Amino acid sequence: MQKRRSWRARTAAVAVAWLACELLLWLLVRLPHPYAPTDVQRRDQQVLARLQGAPPNRYLPSYHLPAVIEMETDGKALPGIEGTSTFTINQFGFRSARLQSRDKPVGVRRVFCVGGSTTECLYLDDSKAWPEVLRGELGADSCLDVINAGHSGDVTRDHIALLAQRIVAFAPDVVVFLVGINDCFQQMAPDYSALRDDSRALARAASREASNGWKILACDVSQVARCLVHVVRGITEHSTNAVTQDPHGGWVTREREKWRRLPWVEQPPRAEPLPEFEQNLRTLLGICREHGALPVLVTQPTLWGCEDARCEQLFWRRPPGEQRVPHAALWQLLERFNDVTRAVARAHDCVLVDLAQQLPKRCDLFYDDDHVNVAGSQAVARLLAAGLRQADRVALRLGLVGVPAPAAVK
Repeated sequence: MQKRRSWRARTAAVAVAWLACELLLWLLVRLPHPYAPTDVQRRDQQVLARLQGAPPNRYLPSYHLPAVIEMETDGKALPGIEGTSTFTINQFGFRSARLQSRDKPVGVRRVFCVGGSTTECLYLDDSKAWPEVLRGELGADSCLDVINAGHSGDVTRDHIALLAQRIVAFAPDVVVFLVGINDCFQQMAPDYSALRDDSRALARAASREASNGWKILACDVSQVARCLVHVVRGITEHSTNAVTQDPHGGWVTREREKWRRLPWVEQPPRAEPLPEFEQNLRTLLGICREHGALPVLVTQPTLWGCEDARCEQLFWRRPPGEQRVPHAALWQLLERFNDVTRAVARAHDCVLVDLAQQLPKRCDLFYDDDHVNVAGSQAVARLLAAGLRQADRVALRLGLVGVPAPAAVK
């Protein structure tokens, strides 16, 4: 009986102390909710919402609402990108300030650049994304317009719909396709299907972080719980030298930290491209030629396979399933996709720019596994300009014959 009374007394004392701490913290301190988005995360979410704010119409793929967005980066999370970047989407949903009409003026030649995020260049300023730099590298006058039609996450399925349903209406002269990386990841997904019923086609229900659900609930009602989470985070961040979150790009830092905690597997879930990729490439070429446009296929470069140990600090990309795969294995898989691109170009007499082999694997050209920074964008534009000039039919179509290349900037 005495022990029971003593246990009850201790329990009551702890409860009173807990309630007193709660009251004092709520009245005097009011710790912020540790799972609430920071100002930086809110700005990132607002940017994402504006970029993805397309009308709910599945027949308008890869469409952005008109927008002008300014993003701030400090070069830490995204090495090689620093300062204010302006991301502009015109009334047609493309990243182009010059495209003001669907009708093409007499004498104007249009080049559309189609791809995923490696074409869109989200964090680069309008003037520094490689499609815009390409226009300058071609040394062309105002009669040549290069339009950035890249859209993060797009695969060849999306490129087909985008090309057939939207781009052909603008009478393109040349269409450049930078393809492979997103198809590579899509086909490793456990819900992959040759039909469009993978998870990217399904509406995602808003939900809280499943793994932290009970922690979030505790922090909703308890200041002491918030205090404990902040203390644990402070110890963890101090011990791991976690990088401070950066504005508009800080998610890359979080993904890198998460990547370093994941288990290793030796091989990616799929070791070969599935037939859909080749079929889609052939379809893209057919649509272009049916509408009088010259297609150009471009292989996808990455840092995977780089021998510089510093590149390891930039990686975060992994297959669906949340496991790390050696980057040599990922490069071998992506090169198989690039091999398909090369084979389709040969079989169908299509101009090919083998960017995967031409762009150096240097960490000063990329800010992560496969996205180029400002210097990388310039390098991509120079290589593509050289490839387009060397292809006589493309050079003739774009009026580049006899036009000297611009002098290299020293």
